[in-house]
Amino acid sequence: MSLQFSPAPRAPVVAAPLTSAVEKHLLEISAFDAAQYAPTEKTKVLVVDNFPELGKASAFRFLEWVQENPEGVCSLPTGKTPEYFIKWVQRILKEWETPEIQKQVETYGLKPSKPDFSKLVFVQIDEFFPIDPTQHNSFFYYVNKYYIEGFGFNPDNCLLIDCSKIGLEQQVVYGPTGEVEDYMHVETMDDVFPGGSVDLTLRVREAATRQERVQQRVLRQFDQWCADYEEKIRSLGGIGFFMGGIGPDGHIAFNCRGCPHHSTTRLDELNYESQAAAAGDLGGIEAVRKLKVITIGWAPSLSTRNVFPSPVLPVRPKHRWCVRPLRRTDMYSIQAQHCTVFPTLSSSSRPAQRS
Repeated sequence: MSLQFSPAPRAPVVAAPLTSAVEKHLLEISAFDAAQYAPTEKTKVLVVDNFPELGKASAFRFLEWVQENPEGVCSLPTGKTPEYFIKWVQRILKEWETPEIQKQVETYGLKPSKPDFSKLVFVQIDEFFPIDPTQHNSFFYYVNKYYIEGFGFNPDNCLLIDCSKIGLEQQVVYGPTGEVEDYMHVETMDDVFPGGSVDLTLRVREAATRQERVQQRVLRQFDQWCADYEEKIRSLGGIGFFMGGIGPDGHIAFNCRGCPHHSTTRLDELNYESQAAAAGDLGGIEAVRKLKVITIGWAPSLSTRNVFPSPVLPVRPKHRWCVRPLRRTDMYSIQAQHCTVFPTLSSSSRPAQRS
């Protein structure tokens, strides 16, 4: 008897009503009469006229969520995507008591009380590896400068990715002759990966040199760190508000095209499109090709209650927003059937996702 498999049928796409005051306002002032034209569109789409307006809209939606979830868990984007989002959040918080901002607070439907960030939890979602956390192009540096200092998150409530020490903290093991077991002392990631080149095949093959033995040990420690990091996110109940940029291949965090929709937190490689997008900030394509990336997967983020990806999309796990001008990739992310070719489709069935 031959076994046959067919995927479980998916529920028909039905447009759910908007519940956010900010989203209702954005729909009222848009040129469209609905946030989702089901069944063609698989997620809601809120359209604004330009990039600065998108930053403003995203800022008010995020602050609305903060007011409703003062002890919630959130993840916010890095890089060029959130430039206007960051400027608007900082301006709104700084000028909260002014008549101009209070008028806009009322227009967007927020409460009059200023959002409190002191008990919020922030989760960093990705990072290049290896990279010095003090380097201005590292996401660790970015999060500290623009979100912890800029927004007022409590550093004690932040899960951050500092890859400068992961795997180096292991106690040195000595062999029977008194030598260090892997024959080398290392103090920095530059000692482990000279020139920044990382070979992930060491996970599954024998190390051929002393240097590779060290690299293999560090990679194994790194994989364990990723598993522990994901468990921390799960222990928090998932990410309550996720806002992320959509990459050239449709990636969110560094979940690139073809990535399984239930992927986990991991050390991984970038595809060419994502390498090319990062090349300008990291010394060119040859330098980026050597690097690997740490990314949370869709599994922990999909336990989220608010998801927002980011081109003109705010992404939410129950809240995901995406922000930027729409491209062909974004059109597929909104209209295509569930498919690993488009990473954003991993959460398209969630009623709270926005684009």
